[in-house]
Amino acid sequence: MAYKIGDTILAKDPLAIINDSVGEITSIGTANGGNKIYTCKFDLGSFLLTEDLFEKIGSTIFTKQELFMAQAPSWNFELDADQLLDKALEVGYVTKVSDDQYLVNNKYKGKDYENI
Repeated sequence: MAYKIGDTILAKDPLAIINDSVGEITSIGTANGGNKIYTCKFDLGSFLLTEDLFEKIGSTIFTKQELFMAQAPSWNFELDADQLLDKALEVGYVTKVSDDQYLVNNKYKGKDYENI
């Protein structure tokens, strides 16, 4: 996959230091042997990663409030923000990736996928 500076990524860290953390590619270089190495900035700091340690994600990250604003009308405003988030997590529509950051599962096709 072609990555560029500014791409938003999700870390897949086998040491679990930054696993499932959302970050951004800040620079791209070449390591010995010609393999690309990426400097990626996370809340915990910047890390050098190879392509096998992250995946690109789109602009499908919501805060709880953004999720509520996007989905509450579909639920006739019957659920408050906490209830709607709990439902979205329960059915797999979103996954928590950091504090108040939820990644939308773009492949979600649940029974009520129009309404989470």
